[in-house]
Amino acid sequence: MSTSRRPVFDARGGGAAGGLLLVAAALAVMLVAACLAWWNHAALPAPVGPLGMLVPDFSESNARSHMRALVDDIGFRSPGTVGERLAKEYIVEKLREYQRFALANPSIEKYDISIDSPSGSFQLGILRSEVQKMYVNVSNVAVFISCGRECDENAILVNSHFDSQFGTKGAGDDIVAVSVMLELARIFAVDRTKFRNSLVLLFNGAEETMLDGSHGFITQSELAGTCRAFINMDSMGCTGKATLFQVNSRELAKLYKKVHMPHGTVISNDIFKSGLILSDTDYRQFVGYGGIAGMVKLPTVL
Repeated sequence: MSTSRRPVFDARGGGAAGGLLLVAAALAVMLVAACLAWWNHAALPAPVGPLGMLVPDFSESNARSHMRALVDDIGFRSPGTVGERLAKEYIVEKLREYQRFALANPSIEKYDISIDSPSGSFQLGILRSEVQKMYVNVSNVAVFISCGRECDENAILVNSHFDSQFGTKGAGDDIVAVSVMLELARIFAVDRTKFRNSLVLLFNGAEETMLDGSHGFITQSELAGTCRAFINMDSMGCTGKATLFQVNSRELAKLYKKVHMPHGTVISNDIFKSGLILSDTDYRQFVGYGGIAGMVKLPTVL
């Protein structure tokens, strides 16, 4: 009696050889997909060279000039040091320069610069313990850009800090963001497009001392009462895209999807919230003491 056997090689599918080809094709597709995903992750827009003072477009070259002045020329900027004072004076000088252009812009109702030195105290949780933190005469510089009375009560706060950790020049943390904000201050001063919300640009000089500057602003500044949402620009690493790191509003997250080249991840936030990284950002003070919706944007290696 004879029995039929299944052929080792199937002429239609190629048998074992055909299976290997399918596996190789699948691996090739996965490799191409991974390369495309990494390219999309790392892709950045082409930098823009120097622009004139009256051109309402962002220039990386202009922002880099602020970085060189604050990092290379001034250097260390720990709160209370000469460097921190010089950085504040540089920021105020630039804002006053832009203010002169804003006065000739019919779309700008106000371009008010405020220089504050708040003192106060607050409780801060560190390693599962509550610590009473006090601060005296920290430096805050803010500019209020108003588009009219109808939008003054619904301002958007953008924050960065110009102080640095002890012994560092803080180029990434946080002069990158400070330089971007100074360039934004120039753009809004000359842009004649009518916008819907007023803007508060806060340059705070005491973040590295456990978030003193942001607490002083959100609890004591008159401008704080007009802010309905905030964007905190900070740093955790010196490479990578600006990443949406934290957000406490679904509406803000949806709006962020509409910006040019949005980028965000929950991994950084999960690691941050786990307590493995003993650090914090001004986000804590704006949400905890101001109760306003906001997000954190930062360059990160994660």
